[in-house]
Amino acid sequence: MKKVLLIIVLLPFLSCSKNESTNKNIIPKENLAEIIADIQKAQSLVNIKEDSNMTVRNIRQKQYNEDIFHKHNISEEKYNKSIEYYSSNQKEFTLLLDMVSKKLN
Repeated sequence: MKKVLLIIVLLPFLSCSKNESTNKNIIPKENLAEIIADIQKAQSLVNIKEDSNMTVRNIRQKQYNEDIFHKHNISEEKYNKSIEYYSSNQKEFTLLLDMVSKKLN
C-alpha cells in the first residue's frame, strides 16, 4: 500500500519534470515567430530572383536558412523540434502563426 501511495504522490512530479526538460529544447513562441518570419522573407528573396535552376534556388535558400539560424543562435534541429512541438497543439500553432503574420505585415 505504501508503494502505491508513493507512486501516486511522485507521478505528478515526474510528469512535470519531463515536460520542463522537453520545453528547454523548445524555442519560445515569440522567438520562433521571428525566425519563421525571417525564413519567409528569405524564401521571398529566393523566389524574386529569376534563377531557372532549382538547384541554385535550393542552395540559396539553404544558405539563407543557415544564416538565419546563426543570427538567432539556434540549430536547425532545435528549430525543427520546436516546429514539431507547436504543430502538435493546434491552439499553440495557431497563436504562433498569428504572431508570424503580424511580423510579416
